[in-house]
Amino acid sequence: SLKATLNNVLNMYYQLKDALVADNSPLAKQKAGDFLKTLAKVEMNKMTAPQHTFWMKYFEKLRSDAEHINETQDIKHQRDHFSDLS
Repeated sequence: SLKATLNNVLNMYYQLKDALVADNSPLAKQKAGDFLKTLAKVEMNKMTAPQHTFWMKYFEKLRSDAEHINETQDIKHQRDHFSDLS
């Protein structure tokens, strides 16, 4: 369901945050990849028009910052992008 998938997105966000709090750059990289996979599973066709408009306002930014976190093991760079993602 859409609600379950969005809950998974939030869960992946928290796992990514926890990896950064633990100063675990390799795990943050992995969790950013998991976050991206979960974002891709969001079924936008099940959203109402207002939900879709709201989602699209943030989707690209979420995806972009997660990709940057996933592309590096520089913890400072990862944290900068996580701050933007948040």
